[in-house]
Amino acid sequence: MYALRKTEPRDLEIIHGMLSALEEVELPFDAFQNIFLQNISSDDNLYLVAVDERGMIVGHFAMHTQWLLHHAGLVAEVQEMFVSPGKRSSGIGELMLKEALFWAREKKCVVAEVTANLKRTRTHQFYERSGFKNTHLKFTMGLIT
Repeated sequence: MYALRKTEPRDLEIIHGMLSALEEVELPFDAFQNIFLQNISSDDNLYLVAVDERGMIVGHFAMHTQWLLHHAGLVAEVQEMFVSPGKRSSGIGELMLKEALFWAREKKCVVAEVTANLKRTRTHQFYERSGFKNTHLKFTMGLIT
C-alpha cells in the first residue's frame, strides 16, 4: 500500500521532475529549488509525498494557507497534486487530499480551494467526486516573457 510523509529537502529532484511533467515544461531548477526549500519549511504550507512499499515517491501534494478578506478567514488552497502515471486511480490522490483536508480543518480554515487546468477533465472529476464544487473561473496573465 501507500504511506504519506512530509516532504523533505532530499525530495527536491523527484518533485522537480513531477511538476515539470505536470506543467509540460522543464521548470528552471535553481528558482524551483529556492522556492521549494522556502515552501516546505513554512508552517503555512503542507507538503506531502506518497511513497510505495519500497519507499519510492509516487505522489506529491502541496497546500498553502492564507488569510483572505473576501472569506473573512483562513483559506487552504491546493497548489499542486501529482500522482505518477502508472499509479493513478489507485487511491493515492484520495489519500493525499484526505490528509490535507484534515490538516486544513485542524488549522481552522474556513474553505478549501483548488484550481485545475481546463484540459485536465479527469482532475476536475476527481475533485468533484471529492466534494469540491465548480463555482469560479480563473483568469491568468503571464507577466514575464
